[in-house]
Amino acid sequence: MNDLRAALVECARKIDDYRGRRKINEDNTKATLVEVVLRALGWDTSNADEVEREYRHASRSKPADYALILADRPQHPIAVVEAKALGTNVSDYAIVSQVLSYATDTGAPCAVITNGDEWRIYNAHAAVAGPDRFYRAVRISDSGNRPGEELLRVLLLLSKDQLRAGNVQRLWEAATYDQQVSSVLSKLFDPADPLNKGLLDTLSPLLPTLSRQALEQSVARMRATFEFSPTTPIPAKPAAPAPARATRVAAADGQT
Repeated sequence: MNDLRAALVECARKIDDYRGRRKINEDNTKATLVEVVLRALGWDTSNADEVEREYRHASRSKPADYALILADRPQHPIAVVEAKALGTNVSDYAIVSQVLSYATDTGAPCAVITNGDEWRIYNAHAAVAGPDRFYRAVRISDSGNRPGEELLRVLLLLSKDQLRAGNVQRLWEAATYDQQVSSVLSKLFDPADPLNKGLLDTLSPLLPTLSRQALEQSVARMRATFEFSPTTPIPAKPAAPAPARATRVAAADGQT
């Protein structure tokens, strides 16, 4: 954690310096920003078996800038990273489609786009449209010399242990479900929505001293917001229990 904090402070200083003096190209962005963060996350950028540059899953496929590979799962990258020059709009649809296609080709469950400052993380294999696979984005420059907990939490999802655990996928699922639940809950408090009647029917017997009209007026004045913890992923599904091993029982006559 301390290594990551120090790396982010270093990167924030560089980003501020670059923006004040000159633009830097993609190669320099990779060398002075992107790889600094990857190393701080525990990835050995000098080991091509762990961090492979210009990774091609097949000879005719387009290369991903980086493939992050776990030693115990060498067949497919655990994540692909597409790096652009500092200042590039990394939410551009063409770039998103590009990195998600790399993830599909390579089998990587996680896709990342970065311009050295902004880091965008995607659940690459979610069964939804490309942009909806987006999970979270953070900017290093937003924290300056004091990296915030959200920046650290999100970037640590790209560490080996968290990628191996599938936390990007589970947190994306949790955020997706929370968004759906929040949408329905918000409708309960909207007088124009049919769901509002159900809320009023539920509240009426709990507040017998209030008239229906008073209850309706009170709910109409309410401005409800719902907060969900961003740090608790949906637990992994437990493995199916192994079938019981059959045992041979001795027959009554002592034969087996």
